[in-house]
Formats: sequence, structure tokens, C-alpha cells
Amino acid sequence: MPAAQDTHSGLLRKLEREAGATPGQLALVDRCCRAYEQAGVIEDDLAHPLHDACPAKDHCWEAFPATARPEQGEAEISVPWIGPGYKDHRLCAVAINQNEYGGLGAHWWIVGGRLEDLDRGTKPDFHYPVGRYMAAVLASLDGIPVLSNDELDTGAAADAWRRCCFTEAIKCSPLGERSRPSDAMWHNCPSRFLLAELAILQPRTLIVVGRDTGDALRQLFRWEDTTYGPSFSRARALFGSVRVEGFFLNHPAYGHWRRSLESLQTSLRDQGAVHLGD
Repeated sequence: MPAAQDTHSGLLRKLEREAGATPGQLALVDRCCRAYEQAGVIEDDLAHPLHDACPAKDHCWEAFPATARPEQGEAEISVPWIGPGYKDHRLCAVAINQNEYGGLGAHWWIVGGRLEDLDRGTKPDFHYPVGRYMAAVLASLDGIPVLSNDELDTGAAADAWRRCCFTEAIKCSPLGERSRPSDAMWHNCPSRFLLAELAILQPRTLIVVGRDTGDALRQLFRWEDTTYGPSFSRARALFGSVRVEGFFLNHPAYGHWRRSLESLQTSLRDQGAVHLGD
């Protein structure tokens, strides 16, 4: 029998009761779940494994053996992490996919654990570097000096995660090979799910983590006014009626994230970060 947290209604109750989610956070999670229902991966309140329920499952999974399919409870779509301070600036980070993990509330459980690590002063391999990206952009949006590498500690990274949302471009996480998505997943998933999430989240600024994620976002939207730096670029695009700024940065798993961070900080000091939707 599936756990209650694998249901739309059960997840909302768990997030309110155990994660302290606010009504605003819950409303966005609820809207995402309703979009997943329309896409056929939640049915009768229950989230189903994407390799069984997604309309693109045959195309996306044909390159993998059956042993690469995660089990029930770890194979479902995951709602975005939405920090309690997300609406301050609507800064959203997008990465590749989860590493051999999933489930409807997976992002919330993962980020919750990594926030505890950051608050204790440890540096999780993914959440610390991405938190530093987030903190640099938020400082610029707040109108305060962008912190140097030496000044940006784990507490600043944790605070940044609490003021951002986070989702993945690819919703499936095949077992093995760092959960590397197939080409078919890159073709099918962002337009089917990520686009719907962004329409709900309505970000004004995006942190795009990883080259493949950047390629996927460039396929979804027409980016203009692009500027470049080492391991870094920034550009602007129109999402519906709102113009959004995107920062394209290296994925920590593939190295050189510090080079991306330094280029990001330099660009923010020189040009700032602009809320183009204002």
C-alpha cells in the first residue's frame, strides 16, 4: 500500500503538519499537483511511477533495462521545493534531475535535511554551491553588496535556500550512471512538466544549473541580450507576459562551480540583477 505522502492530499497534510508549510507554499504545491493530474501522472489522488504513467514513458525509457527503473515511492514526480521566502524575489533554481531518488515530496525532504546540514556548518556537495549561487543573486536583488567568496558562509547558503524555489528539468531518475537522463527524456520532459511548473511558480529570475539544463531552457524560451563570462552566461527571456532574467552556471558535480560563482559575482557587481517583471 502506498504511503499517504505519495498522494496529493496526503502530501499537503504532511507538509503543513511536519514541514510547517505556509498557506502560500501549500497553494503552489496544490497547483503543481493539479497540473500533474492533468498530465496523467497523478490519478485518483495517487502519484504513479513515471515509467508506468507518463505519456512519454515508452520513448523515454526504451534505452534503459528494467533494472534501471526505481521502485514505487521513489519513481514518482516530485513537486518543487518552495521556500517560505520565495515570494520576496521569485528566484527559482533549475537543475538536471534527482540522483536515483524521487517521490512526490522528495525535494522537500532532501532540502529539509540539507538545510539542517548547512545550519550546522557542513557543506553538502550540491546544496552548498547552489546556495552560494542563490545568495549572490539575492544580495544583488536586495540592493546590498554581493558577498565575496570568503564572506559567504553556510548560513548564508541556508538562508538563500529558504528564499528560493527549486525544481528539476527532468523528472525521471534512472538507477545507475548518476541517474543520467536519456536523450528522449531531455526532449520530452521539460516541455511537458517543467514548463507547467514555471507557469505556476512565475519566477522573475532563474538560476540554471548545468549545461544540459541550460540547453533545455534555451529550447523552451527565446533568450536575448546574452552576456558571457568564464563558465557563466546571463540572458533575458519572455515567460508569458513577464520578462525574466536567467543566470546559466556550472553544475557542482562536474567541477568548476567556483569559476561560475566568481563570474556570477563579477557580473552582479558590474550590472546588478534586474527584476524585469517590475
